[in-house]
Amino acid sequence: MAREDQADTEAAEAATPLKAQVAGRAVLLIPHRGETDDEAALPADHRRILAIVRAVGGAVQVKSVGEEWGLEVGVRGKLEPLRAKMT
Repeated sequence: MAREDQADTEAAEAATPLKAQVAGRAVLLIPHRGETDDEAALPADHRRILAIVRAVGGAVQVKSVGEEWGLEVGVRGKLEPLRAKMT
């Protein structure tokens, strides 16, 4: 019975999201996920990206999405935050 309790404790610890310090704040390394698998659970920016990709109907370059968002696509580094969201 003690082995089962220890196994349960270890399983619970493994399922607990890990935290790290970023800029003096505790953040989750892996964010919590909800039970829903639909896109309504996504942040608004990610839903906008999905809408653009669906409108194109295929593979999309980050530059194209940046143009849709009105970003300065010619300026180096302006698309990197968007690129991170798209990967």
